[in-house]
Amino acid sequence: MGRQIAAVDTATGNATWLTNEPLGVLCPAFAPKGNRVAYRTVDFESEESTVRILDLDTKHVTIVWRDDEARLLSDAERLAQTAGAAEGIAAFRKLLAEFPDTRFYDEACYRVAMLSLDPSVDDLDQAFLALGNVKTRELRGQAQAVIWREEDRLATDPPADWLQTYGTEASQEEFKFNTDLARDLTSLSAKWGEERLYLRLGFGSGRDLHGLTFQDAIFLFDHDSPEIGHRQITPSTEWDRGAERKVIIRHWFDQGDKSQYHVEIIDQNGETISRFSASGFPNAAYPYLDVLDLLEERQIQRSLPEEQSITINEGAVVLSLSRDALGLKDDVKTHLQVCTLKGGIEEHKKLERPRLAVVEGQPVCDVADAFGPENTRQRLEIDRKEGKPPTVRGIAATLEPPQKKAEAETQK
Repeated sequence: MGRQIAAVDTATGNATWLTNEPLGVLCPAFAPKGNRVAYRTVDFESEESTVRILDLDTKHVTIVWRDDEARLLSDAERLAQTAGAAEGIAAFRKLLAEFPDTRFYDEACYRVAMLSLDPSVDDLDQAFLALGNVKTRELRGQAQAVIWREEDRLATDPPADWLQTYGTEASQEEFKFNTDLARDLTSLSAKWGEERLYLRLGFGSGRDLHGLTFQDAIFLFDHDSPEIGHRQITPSTEWDRGAERKVIIRHWFDQGDKSQYHVEIIDQNGETISRFSASGFPNAAYPYLDVLDLLEERQIQRSLPEEQSITINEGAVVLSLSRDALGLKDDVKTHLQVCTLKGGIEEHKKLERPRLAVVEGQPVCDVADAFGPENTRQRLEIDRKEGKPPTVRGIAATLEPPQKKAEAETQK
């Protein structure tokens, strides 16, 4: 977020923030009586500015308008502040409908997303849909920070604990970093919408490399019945629970160096109930899955077992999955495990090791990473040495039924 206006108590030094503008604030000017302050906000894309006046008594903001676009923006902001979130959403949508190419497009989408999170509306599906239309990275990042709070994080994974490494020296030389980092899971967050489940999956690197950010991944959903369902993760590896749904997302799926996605949803009997392939990201109208965002990479410190400290780029992808396609019910807990696999442009360029690790002539594991400290390469190698299939154990997170979760939050 850009610079904002604050009032500072000269006696105590305490600052009170007066504005919270996602586009930042420029050129503040106080009225002679000190009860109002005018300022400019600048659109990132067009670099056009709007003048706004903040009433310090009511905290309401008035937008000065010179044409119909700015008038509708001003009306929408006024209604959001005085009539409520639902009225504000309708007014911002009116602006977008009458001026599809408006210079205020990103700001209007951002405001719809934020107003959709208001308790009086509480429409997460609408919020994510609006957020997906925002083009400006700064606005998307600010909205993501509001939507994905720290308390939404359901799982974290030990650093650099991938089960199988695929990157080679040749791969690292070509791409100038350790490509295995993009398969290293770091965190998992989840949110329920009325129609969709939203997942935020963190990786050890945010480097894109034309598709490397979002590695091949498998999502396993167990509907609180561990003995029922499909156990196979890959041809050589199993889950210690039965999955009623398995979602496989493959990137760079047998299409050379052109970005492709292949999504497959498998039921408890191991049968495919949905399959989808597309160039680039799946279309937002696709009913089962939408890649909403590749989050801005950020520098973080991770501690390695050797007690060394390194700085890496962490990336994340936000997915929406149809609740109907996943068979998710309001009255049943759902246990979730996530694994990453080999895949990406470095595989296409033949810069990776073979898919299967081999110990004493036997394949060990073809999963790159999975959540859980016990899911180590050493432990899975023991499974194979004992004549058992390598088994990923445990869950990454338990998703409480959305209705019960809402009731619990209401009681708080």
